[in-house]
Amino acid sequence: MSHAHALKHSALLYERPEELVGAAVPFLRSGLERGEAPCAVLPPQRQADVRDALGDAADDVEFHAPEEWYDTPARRLAHLTEAVGRGRPFRAVGELAFSGRGLTAGEAVREWGRFEAILTGAFAHAKARLLCPYDTSRLPAAVVENARRTHPHLHGQYGANRDFDAAFIGALDGSLPPVPEDAAGLSFDERPGPAREFVTAHAESAGITGRKLEDLRLAASELATNAITHGRPPRSISAWVRDGRFSCEVRDGGRGIESAYAGFLVPALAAPNGRGIWIARQVCDLVEVEGSRVRVHMAL
Repeated sequence: MSHAHALKHSALLYERPEELVGAAVPFLRSGLERGEAPCAVLPPQRQADVRDALGDAADDVEFHAPEEWYDTPARRLAHLTEAVGRGRPFRAVGELAFSGRGLTAGEAVREWGRFEAILTGAFAHAKARLLCPYDTSRLPAAVVENARRTHPHLHGQYGANRDFDAAFIGALDGSLPPVPEDAAGLSFDERPGPAREFVTAHAESAGITGRKLEDLRLAASELATNAITHGRPPRSISAWVRDGRFSCEVRDGGRGIESAYAGFLVPALAAPNGRGIWIARQVCDLVEVEGSRVRVHMAL
């Protein structure tokens, strides 16, 4: 039996654990029968339930904890790009954690909803089967609504999901709030160095050290270089601390970034741009974009 050469991205809306087990186990067994190496990303108790139901076959399934697997949308998308790029059919049951370092509850809902929407659009021709469980007994209504709008299929429902909205990702973009009045600021010219050192000094003052500091330096340098290469004067950078995280924003006088996919997908080696935003999304906890304003956040 051949594997279909197109993504099947399905949401499983369940209320009782046995509903999840009843869907996940045959889904994983089917992958094993096809010679795939399926994985299951589930909370501890659901993992235990699925392992018990699979029996010895559980040894051939790769299990992960949601909080570790779903660290940030951009990093998970990079992993999936690598996995489907191998050409081997990919199959996973993945229950989102709806968390993330440095994210508020609202940001987590928005960013992981964006993740699901990008999966559907960007991996449409991938040889992959993705089953995404959503526990409707405990998740907020907004999360369940996002699930309905971002998955072309609902498990157990015949035919296409009528609530699926291919334009959903555009509805997630809102206006960034203004930079706080007490934020530190710096204007820079054609050199990214001053912006990088500005962020370094303020991040160190906020108590950021080690790998996180190096990641912020890298992100600031990349975003400043983007503003120099693709933007227009005036160019500036701001930094501040609020609610347990360090934030900085780079902006310029150009038109800015228009794609809702910017920086989420691994850029092609020959692509003339897009690498700076992608790098920032890989190393920071959250990146927000509105036109020529790019704001990054790192939990303290």
